[in-house]
Amino acid sequence: MKTKRLLLNIILVMSVVSVYSQDFTEKTKLVAPDRSPGDQFGNAVSISDNFAIIGAYFDGENVEGQNVGVNAGSAYIFERDESGNWNKGQKISGSDVTNGDNFGYSVAISGNYTIVGAYQEDHDAQGQNTAYNAGSAYFFERDSSGKWNQVQKIVASDRAVEDYFGFSVGISGNYAFVGAFLDQLKSLNETVREPGMK
Repeated sequence: MKTKRLLLNIILVMSVVSVYSQDFTEKTKLVAPDRSPGDQFGNAVSISDNFAIIGAYFDGENVEGQNVGVNAGSAYIFERDESGNWNKGQKISGSDVTNGDNFGYSVAISGNYTIVGAYQEDHDAQGQNTAYNAGSAYFFERDSSGKWNQVQKIVASDRAVEDYFGFSVGISGNYAFVGAFLDQLKSLNETVREPGMK
């Protein structure tokens, strides 16, 4: 009797799994147009509606193609067209990103806003007051012409050396969360963002 019941349970579980399982197929392979070995393109990804952002935190070139240092980092925003094809929209980087900042280690996108973490960036929101690997995060907004512009750089209010603020990021509506997993005082800093905030 137990054997029959066990067999029946297994059959029911397999039936439920087969009903709810989906077959996913690759539609498109996305690559950075200016890719180089070791860029770590694809370490972090996020998608919202017709936009996707992909981080490349070891990239050493800024949006103009200039060398800004080893592991400075960047991110790429792709847009899906009416035919369902993903096209590279724009490469973005933080305004003060330099050698070893790891911009793009974490990324998140929601509507016309995106946030990118640079957990080994050293400077405060004004680009001053160095704190080794304190970390930062950068907000970008998509304007009416479709261009993504940096609108704000944020750091933790209690930033300290090696907090790694920006190691993880998330955004939804008017809220963004930035993780600082080595912060000794608290493990998560919440930042409220209003659209268009400077």
